[in-house]
Amino acid sequence: MKFPPDTFGKLNNYVYGLLDGSAPFYIGRGVRNRCFSHVAAAQHRLALLSEDGEDLSAEEGKFNAIRAILYSGREPEIVIYRYGLTADVASEIEATLISLFDQAGGLSNQVRGYNPERGPLLASDFVRVHGLEEIPVGLDAVACVKVSRSFASCAGSDSDARSLIEAAQYAWFVDEARRSDTPLLLPYSEFGEVLDVFRIEECVFASDFRMRNPVKFPEVEPSRCAFILSEIIDEAIRVRYVNKKVPARWRQASVTYPRIDDELAAAASRL
Repeated sequence: MKFPPDTFGKLNNYVYGLLDGSAPFYIGRGVRNRCFSHVAAAQHRLALLSEDGEDLSAEEGKFNAIRAILYSGREPEIVIYRYGLTADVASEIEATLISLFDQAGGLSNQVRGYNPERGPLLASDFVRVHGLEEIPVGLDAVACVKVSRSFASCAGSDSDARSLIEAAQYAWFVDEARRSDTPLLLPYSEFGEVLDVFRIEECVFASDFRMRNPVKFPEVEPSRCAFILSEIIDEAIRVRYVNKKVPARWRQASVTYPRIDDELAAAASRL
């Protein structure tokens, strides 16, 4: 199925969902025929994998959901939630629907949408989080990672759920120049709150680290890394960072390294 070209102007930017029955398993936004591209891509991939004789049992996420529906002799239903939008409004609606439908973990979206740190959040937590003091920069060599989506959310039984330190360990895109550094690691929530502080003893490739527990730590891109961490006993260091906030400017990448010279450069650029 495709939209007639003369409807593109009316569609403009729109937000859509892929449904299995009445429940969406993927929320997206796009223009023109974007909403149909996922099924077409999955069908193409299935054909290639079938020719190569590859085992599909380990596949996860959106592709796995579409594959299961196609194998049942059906196709995912596609619903247009809102259309005729600007790109910014479509981004906001997409993020809102992802938050709404994924409260029980039912979506396969890997990206949580536009500015996910803006919600959903209890009013009491909003007051608390936005009143947090920012972490000091320049006192220690620190690395910051956001763990809110992976913390204790590993598929399987409760015994398979990852602890905070396990969620902070795996698996990140790390600047190659930083892999030999041994800073402190600050895992923070999607709202920027530092949940704990660990010491990085070593940075290794994720594929090597994964061999410790292949069930708990899924396979990832070969370029990703994992941290060997130890807990911080020094209470002064814990007080310095825990329950404080990573500034928004240091939440823009997989792993960030706040440094005082970067802070000074940023301040100078604003003059």
